[in-house]
Amino acid sequence: MLDTIWDQQKLLQIGEQLDNNLQISIEELYNIQERKRQFSVEWRSRYERNMVRNCKRHTMEATLRMPIEWRYVRDYYASLVEMQCLKDNQSVLKIQEQIEELKDLIEKDNYATHVDLFVNHILIEKYEARIIEYSIKLTNELEHWDVQIGLAKTRLNKAQQQQTELQEKIDFMRRGIAEVRDLIKADAQVKMYNMVS
Repeated sequence: MLDTIWDQQKLLQIGEQLDNNLQISIEELYNIQERKRQFSVEWRSRYERNMVRNCKRHTMEATLRMPIEWRYVRDYYASLVEMQCLKDNQSVLKIQEQIEELKDLIEKDNYATHVDLFVNHILIEKYEARIIEYSIKLTNELEHWDVQIGLAKTRLNKAQQQQTELQEKIDFMRRGIAEVRDLIKADAQVKMYNMVS
C-alpha cells in the first residue's frame, strides 16, 4: 500500500518536472523566434541598401554618356565659331583663345569626372561583394535557426504528449488512492464494530 502511494508521489514529482521543462522549452522557442525576426529585419535593411546601390550604378551609365555628348556639342560649336571667324576676321583671335580655354576646362572636368566614376565603381563593387557575403551568411543563419525552431517544436510537442500521458496516470493513481483509503476506512469501521460487539 505504501509502495503504491510512494510511486504515485514520484509520478507527481515527474509531472512537476515535465511542467518546468515545458515552460523552459516554450521560453526557448520564443527566444529563437525573436532572434529569427531580428535576423530578418537586418537582412531586409541590407537588401534595401543593396537596391539603392544598384540604382546608383544604373544612373552612373547616364553620367558616362554625358562627357561624350558634351564633346559632340563642343565640336559643333567649334565649327560654328570657325565659320563666324571666316565672316568676321577681327574677332578671330579672341574667339580662338576662348575656345582653347574651354577645351582645357572641358578636358580637366572630363578627367576629374572619369577619376571619380572609376573610384565610385570600385567602391560599389566592394560593397556588392560584402552584401553578397552577408546575404549568404544571413541565409545560412536563418536556415540554422529554422532547424533549431523545428527541433524545439518537436521537443515541445513530445513534452506536451508526455505531460498528457503522465496526467492520465496521475488521475488513475489518485482514483486508486481514493479507493484504497475508502477500503482502509471500511476495514477500520468493521474492526471497531467487531470490538464493540
